Amino acid sequence: MNAMNEAISRIGVVPVIKLNHPEQDAAALGKALCAGGVPVAEITFRAAGADTAIRLMPERNHSCAVAGVRTVHPAVSGEGKGKGPDGQF
Repeated sequence: MNAMNEAISRIGVVPVIKLNHPEQDAAALGKALCAGGVPVAEITFRAAGADTAIRLMPERNHSCAVAGVRTVHPAVSGEGKGKGPDGQF
């Protein structure tokens, strides 16, 4: 099991997030998740700006938040593979 899988297993839950206003909400949500002991979230591409949320959550919450996305439909991401803040997942 890799480090990410082990961390998710310890946490026990991965909230699935859809933000309509990521510029306003992503950093605060990341902070709240971390404060609640859930330093991980799956950001969906169901709303415009998901890429912004994926960038802002860890950028504004250096010590805690991990944001990632996974899609199975190539038309959604343009690639059809997972992405994290560093472009990998």
